[in-house]
Amino acid sequence: MHIVNKVLLFSMALMLALLPFSGVIAQENPEPLQITVNETILEPDVPPFIEAGRTLVEMRAVFSALGAELTWDAEAKTVTATKNELEIFLTIGETTAIVQDEPYEMDVPARIVDGRTVVPARFVSESLGANVDWDETTRTVTITTLEERPTVIPEKEIGELPAAIEDWVDYSSTLWLGQEKSYEGTLYILVTYGEQPTGGYEVDIQKVAEYEDKIVVTVRFTEPEEGEPVSLALTYPYDLYAIEDTDKPVTYEAVGAKEYVPTLMGIDELPPIVAESRGIKVFKPAAGSVVTDTFTVEGVANVFEGTVLYSLSDSEGQELDSGFTTGAMGDWGYFDAVLNIPEEIETGEALLLELYTRSAKDGSIEDLIEIQLEIKGDNA
Repeated sequence: MHIVNKVLLFSMALMLALLPFSGVIAQENPEPLQITVNETILEPDVPPFIEAGRTLVEMRAVFSALGAELTWDAEAKTVTATKNELEIFLTIGETTAIVQDEPYEMDVPARIVDGRTVVPARFVSESLGANVDWDETTRTVTITTLEERPTVIPEKEIGELPAAIEDWVDYSSTLWLGQEKSYEGTLYILVTYGEQPTGGYEVDIQKVAEYEDKIVVTVRFTEPEEGEPVSLALTYPYDLYAIEDTDKPVTYEAVGAKEYVPTLMGIDELPPIVAESRGIKVFKPAAGSVVTDTFTVEGVANVFEGTVLYSLSDSEGQELDSGFTTGAMGDWGYFDAVLNIPEEIETGEALLLELYTRSAKDGSIEDLIEIQLEIKGDNA
């Protein structure tokens, strides 16, 4: 009886001892990882592997499959990858890479395995604009490009600005706006921040990138931090960037203190401004203009609900015409309105044109512009 029990206990102990060992063997010999790039199976010299919860891939094999070229500096132990205007720079053993002159922190450092540089798969995704997925069932790393990689357009050397461009920059300075002007084979890209109460506000066109069907301008807006010493004077921050002329449409991306760049709607280019308030800019008529019995007011507006009200009065304050027109809200929308003067108004009489908006809070007048005019012509 005791002998049987001892044999049984020994057998059970032996089984228990072998079970964990069998499990370890199964975990230490899993199926090897596979990697595909845009549905093509790669066979890199160093297969993908998982370390500390991160999937590492051979850099040259993956980057080459995505159209990038690599150069290796053995003395400095650095790798440089280029694709079009994109440049990526990393050093073996360091977690900080440089992507387009900006630092990028990797989860684990790049290192050498069997003579090949390996990097985290996530680094591929975020530096080359690709998507990286992991399939646990098939143990496959799948990399797919998200979209075409743009070409960064270098700034064109101009020297002295043409007078027409200087004037354009000057009369645009009071608007928060991104716009373009084509002049003598050059496309000028201008981003203005409008009138600001102090110094410390900045605009920086960081990148102009060309895609197959558009130009994308990345703009950083900076505002002063609380307590930061600044000049106590009105400022009009802007940045100007010149490229070779193109027919491709230009769009804007904002980073930093703003999430959006207002643009022009309804017109291609901002004309000179003859009268303005913060939300309304008038192109015509200018103060002192002589008008006939029918004339047009034109401008752009960025106001609540886009509504611009107008009123025309004689020298005694009698209203002659009034109404409203529509600009935009968020962007700067073009507006125009045709005003009519009654026949009984005599030539030479002074008129007052007012443009304004109403406060959404209490209905009070905001953005008021007053333009003095004179009647002359068919009413004589």
